[in-house]
Amino acid sequence: MNLTNMFEQKSISNLINLVATAFNSLKDILYILQVDHSQFTYLYANQAGLSILNADESLFGKTMDEYLPKEKAQYLKIFYKKAVLSKTVVTFEDETILPNGQIMFNETVLTPVINGEIVYLVAIVRDVTDKTLRVRELQQAKKVLEENKLMLDSLIANNVDAVLMLDTNGIIHELNDAAESIIGYKPSELIGAHYSKIMTQKEYRKIQKIIQHVLGGESFSYETKLSHSNGNEIHVKVKNIPITIDGTLTGIYGIVKDISANKKAEQARRESEETFRIMAENSVDIIKVLTPDGKITYVSPSIEDILGYSASKMIGKSFIETIHPDDREKMNEVYLNLIELKENVDIEVRRKHQDGHFIWLHSDLIPVLDSEGQPEKIVVISGDITEYKRKLKKLEKLAYYDHLTGLPNRRIFLDRLQQSMYTTDRKGNLTALLVLDCDAFKQINDNHGHDTGDEVIKEFSKRIRTVIRDTDTLSRVGGDEFTVVLPEIIDEQQVVDISNRILNAVRQPIEINEHVHKITTSIGISFYPLHGTVADELFKKADENLYKSKSLGGNIFSL
Repeated sequence: MNLTNMFEQKSISNLINLVATAFNSLKDILYILQVDHSQFTYLYANQAGLSILNADESLFGKTMDEYLPKEKAQYLKIFYKKAVLSKTVVTFEDETILPNGQIMFNETVLTPVINGEIVYLVAIVRDVTDKTLRVRELQQAKKVLEENKLMLDSLIANNVDAVLMLDTNGIIHELNDAAESIIGYKPSELIGAHYSKIMTQKEYRKIQKIIQHVLGGESFSYETKLSHSNGNEIHVKVKNIPITIDGTLTGIYGIVKDISANKKAEQARRESEETFRIMAENSVDIIKVLTPDGKITYVSPSIEDILGYSASKMIGKSFIETIHPDDREKMNEVYLNLIELKENVDIEVRRKHQDGHFIWLHSDLIPVLDSEGQPEKIVVISGDITEYKRKLKKLEKLAYYDHLTGLPNRRIFLDRLQQSMYTTDRKGNLTALLVLDCDAFKQINDNHGHDTGDEVIKEFSKRIRTVIRDTDTLSRVGGDEFTVVLPEIIDEQQVVDISNRILNAVRQPIEINEHVHKITTSIGISFYPLHGTVADELFKKADENLYKSKSLGGNIFSL
């Protein structure tokens, strides 16, 4: 007897009692609902139905909208209305969240029962979670397999390396397009052929042993040479991977990468490094190779000749380590600029010799860039310029100092005078200028020779230097003509005192080559700003006073 007949023959209350007796202990869920327009009212639910809704018999008499969440009720009513309108059995699947939070997959069968004008729906809900999960797992596994196959096919087809598939006898069954570009053979020329066709005879004997290991289930990577279709040998890197299906080894994948260009580059690099080594080890200059952070990775033997250090003891040290403390900041700045701009730079710095003294070096720093344009290493070529620096210092001294007395010459005299005038402008004290010469120097020079004259000049300057202040500047501006710049003079008397000391010091007898010479000096004095506002005016006034002193017989000063 079907449900429809049962409803026709029984009153609803009797029917519910009958159904309760028949379905209450079943695992399947049973609901009986009365339909009134778009409302579905629960008349009965067996124990399984009540449990899944976390309800009791108070559910009876409530509508679906009253009890279920809005979205759930709207979803179910789509199928319930369909069963009512079509007056046919409707089956659908949905999900229910159980009180414990788990998801149950349901298959619901809706049977409409019409009793006169009253319509009832009998809903039998079956738990199909296990079945659904198994189906989904199978579908997911199938999808993964299909995706993996597509990925594998794509990987092989689009791989820039050659990919060959061999069976366990070494026969080639598949190869990708890259194989032709690397090995030179068309697929039709290799499919069905033994892999020995692309091996050199010498390499084939070695590879046979590797293939036996791969057939034992091991993967192997190695470098070898293949025979190109044009007859040339090509260097390749090969990875052999066993193909295993359901635990059975069915073949081998061979992934072949052309490394001929790498081998040529490696050979060129070795030759370049050998050339560099020969040059470096025979160079009189120091040649270093640095990491970008300044660590020494190589230094030529010439470092021992120039700086006294053993080349091996410098490896791993910072190139800054032996630089003079006063030059380190400059070197750091230059090095950072080189790293940032990636351009050659040069610099002159002092480096400490192993004995403790410092050597001047001129260094060219050359960045070597990697494939991405970043500094990979820095080559430093350093030459000893200590002698050059000594000569340069000597030339500079000749340019600014008198070679006979070691005193400042006219250039420095004018500079010191100008500085003293600036100080006077700022502080208000006077600047005094003394112009003086050696009385009767011409007679000494003419009668006793230039050598004696030179000795007189040196002694003359030495005596003046001993009686002037440390802040005063004595300069030789001509043959026997000297100047003294006196900065920050408080008053005229201070200059008078200094001038008297000079007169007294100079008039002492001088013995040269067993001859005693009596010399004196004449002094002319001017003051800034009293006698002029520029150096020429001061010098002119002091020179006039000098000749005034000489006209008075010498051994005197004039203001």
